Amino acid sequence: MLLAGCAVALGAPSAAAGAATSPPTTSVIGGHVAAAGQYPWQVALLSTYDDAAPEDRQFCGGSLVGADRVLTAAHCVEGAEAGDIEVLAGQQTLSAATGSTLYDVTAIARAPGYVEGLDQPRKDMALLRLSRAVPGAQPIQVIGAEGTGSDALWAPGASLDLAGWGALNVPVDDGGIYYADQLMAATVTRVTDAACAGAYGSSFKVADMVCAGAVVGGDPSKPGAGVDSCWGDSGGGLVAPTSPSANPAVASSWRLVGTVSWGESCAAAGYPGVYARAAAPVLNAFASNPNPVYAPGVGTRPVVHGTPAVGQTLTCTPGTFTGSVTSTTTMWFVDWGDDYPEVIYGAVGDSYTLTNDEGDLDVGCMQKAVGPGGTTYARSDVIGPVTGGSWEDPDDPPYVDPFAQQEALNKANEALTAANAALLTAQAQQAILAEQVRRQAQTEAALTAYKVAADKRLAAAEKALAAIKKADDKAKAAAKAKAKAKAKAKAKAKKKAKAKAKKRAAARRAAHRRR
Repeated sequence: MLLAGCAVALGAPSAAAGAATSPPTTSVIGGHVAAAGQYPWQVALLSTYDDAAPEDRQFCGGSLVGADRVLTAAHCVEGAEAGDIEVLAGQQTLSAATGSTLYDVTAIARAPGYVEGLDQPRKDMALLRLSRAVPGAQPIQVIGAEGTGSDALWAPGASLDLAGWGALNVPVDDGGIYYADQLMAATVTRVTDAACAGAYGSSFKVADMVCAGAVVGGDPSKPGAGVDSCWGDSGGGLVAPTSPSANPAVASSWRLVGTVSWGESCAAAGYPGVYARAAAPVLNAFASNPNPVYAPGVGTRPVVHGTPAVGQTLTCTPGTFTGSVTSTTTMWFVDWGDDYPEVIYGAVGDSYTLTNDEGDLDVGCMQKAVGPGGTTYARSDVIGPVTGGSWEDPDDPPYVDPFAQQEALNKANEALTAANAALLTAQAQQAILAEQVRRQAQTEAALTAYKVAADKRLAAAEKALAAIKKADDKAKAAAKAKAKAKAKAKAKAKKKAKAKAKKRAAARRAAHRRR
């Protein structure tokens, strides 16, 4: 799918996925590279947490529904404040992004009834307000509410389009995941609500969800496999043509009928993609509203005071928010040096006493403000690293880079191949020499001399081959032992992290996959 997997919401993973042996030749999952100018309403959501290249910061998609307004999935902006996100518009290639095609987000509104933290999110829509209008924008019109005359455009069996920069493949046997740099597109079929309920059971809610994907034999009641959205495509639009000849480069010829939300893996047999249902009355009114109620804005950020050392108590001076705020909560987090801060489980309040679990890490406080338009998080600057302890287990074996191990093994194999070639060459030379000697009827002394020389070369090559094979066997044994040690260490660390943080892993996965 252009979405997330394992029956969870589909934001893209924050860390770069491991490289597969070779890039996939297909695009999206069963799709294609979008032609220049197609799907002009499609935008990309980029994280502002670091200075990485745009193609490494993209995590979700969205659709222009106004010149300065983007419709996306609410789970894409869960736990985020406006400043955490920028939008790429008017550009189909992520790596070609420039300042003129990047837009700051100034406010976020989440659909009424959206609940944070669900693997199968309901009412999964959010609106982003941009800092400036997109020049020459072609916003897409949201489909009319159910029963208002446009239902036939997205009825079961209808062909619908989707686009995004998400994963191009589903990893096999721990292989890598490739993400698109160019905008990809695919055509899927609207699946019946009954078939979707049959696939997902009670997790599918017909009141605010709709399904689309591949079908068997053109039957919308029989979900198939092979075409879908995937990780990183969350928030992108599912769109319906208003006529069979609708041009994907002309927004007025299309209607938005859903936003990429969640699903079981990507393009899995019998499991269509699940989208927020844009025609549902509540979502339709929200998505079509040019002036939604936005979540509170960040006025001033909270500030942390104290000494970053194990056993010391830190305090947090609250920040301020703009707009309507009904409640605030202060939490504490650690910064692992990656894209996302991690909330410390149970650390709630204006003060926190540091433990060994925060050793060697940076720490900060975070305020959660809830208002009629949704939730906003304001983070302080971090202090640290925390001294007097370490979150790492001193008994853990040192980390061994599996890619470095593989590279060493590859070099040994290359040397072995070269030795084999040398051996074959020596053997061929010996045969040629013997034939030449026989034909020329050289003396026995000359024949013996030539044979001895060739035998020496053969022996040297065999000796070199044996030495290289021995080194190769040793390298393979070392790589296997190191990999086993790493797996053991990783399992131990994972078990320890789960016991310490309980729910933090779920929060982090949910924030960056498509549900």
